[in-house]
Amino acid sequence: MEYFKSQVPRGAKYEYYTSFEPKEIISGQLKKLFHQYGYRQIAVPTFEYFDLFKDSKGPLETSAMLKFIDPEGDVLVLRPDCTLPIAKMVANSKEDPKYLRLSYISNVFRGSDLNESSATEFTQGGIEYFGDGSPGGEAEVILIAIKALLELGFQDFQLDLSNINFFKNLLARVNFLPQDQQQYKSLILEKNFTALALFIQEKVPAGVPDNLRTLLGAMPNLYGRPEKVFEKIQSYDLSTDDAAPLRHLQRVVEILRDYGYGKYIHLDLSLINHFDYYDGTLFQGYLTGHGKVIVQGGRYDPLTESFGRKIPSLGFGINIDEVIQAMKKFNQSIESPYYTDYLVLYEDNERREAFQIAETIRNKGFVVEMNAKTDLKEQIIGAQKKNIKEIIVYSEDRLELIDLIGDDVSKVYQNTFIKSLDDKDRNFSMVPIH
Repeated sequence: MEYFKSQVPRGAKYEYYTSFEPKEIISGQLKKLFHQYGYRQIAVPTFEYFDLFKDSKGPLETSAMLKFIDPEGDVLVLRPDCTLPIAKMVANSKEDPKYLRLSYISNVFRGSDLNESSATEFTQGGIEYFGDGSPGGEAEVILIAIKALLELGFQDFQLDLSNINFFKNLLARVNFLPQDQQQYKSLILEKNFTALALFIQEKVPAGVPDNLRTLLGAMPNLYGRPEKVFEKIQSYDLSTDDAAPLRHLQRVVEILRDYGYGKYIHLDLSLINHFDYYDGTLFQGYLTGHGKVIVQGGRYDPLTESFGRKIPSLGFGINIDEVIQAMKKFNQSIESPYYTDYLVLYEDNERREAFQIAETIRNKGFVVEMNAKTDLKEQIIGAQKKNIKEIIVYSEDRLELIDLIGDDVSKVYQNTFIKSLDDKDRNFSMVPIH
């Protein structure tokens, strides 16, 4: 019992205000950005049926899901992902999904996440865009991912783009055996060129054209600035059908350049993670000097189809906990509104009058705490630790004002002080939170 009094479950954590407040600020920035682009905020259940995720084409292994049994005997999971429940909600809704823009900020729960993080619970923000299968719709989603990173203060980052249908079409042309296809995908992800060359020599069926055979071995090298990658692709003399996904991708890149954000875009045609989940453009975002994926998304039309209603669907998620870790790594502070403007101290026999003064100040828009007057030196030290701006020591005659920012002490009549508040900014202090 003593152990459980001081420990938390593996992967869980308490969040004191010093860590939770920055998360709320980041969430607020993302909510504002999403709203500016017309995305309406929604929420999905904290737990869902296990079979919903088990039978989906999603990227999560069932072993990564936190399961429990409800009183009716059904197996449920704590929400390991937001996209699938949102797709379910939209597919079952009577609302017209054409150009339907949705956003969310939610906690998700995984035994291990897609980036092999040790966290069981973390906060994710994202958007989901339904009813638009065009390159323009994909460019909008990718643009908002870029804008999110910029809004959070990051400048040195890139988004790697691919189109999974290019890879799927290539595999269909080669007609690998199922086990060989899986091995090929693993070699691509590992970028194991030596093993890849040997595999192609031994496993690619006879009759596969030389240009496709060469392309199979070159996949890990199809990475870099878009113009360079598209130039490389032309040398493989692909058919019109084989090249169609790349023409779609090229249009997405062109639109992002039109918007002025092309410098953040790279291509990586070997980006084939979560093969069955996506159906078209996909992307991942990285911060320079921070090895973990911080934002990822793409098109996932098959998800809504699995609920009986195929709707063009795409979106992205950004790991807010990972954002905070990156900010700490780069010594990037978050400016937070100062939430306590005044601390009112009072003697027990003056509580009622001190409360009335505090309420008057609150009604003018300021944040006020009240403490019984004990050791004044201790109260000042405690207020400084909490970054309180000013202490008001109540007195029936005149208020004693202790300015902790300007290091000044003065006395003022109550009416004069109350009138002076009209000229002050509410929540006027800005305190950096690291």
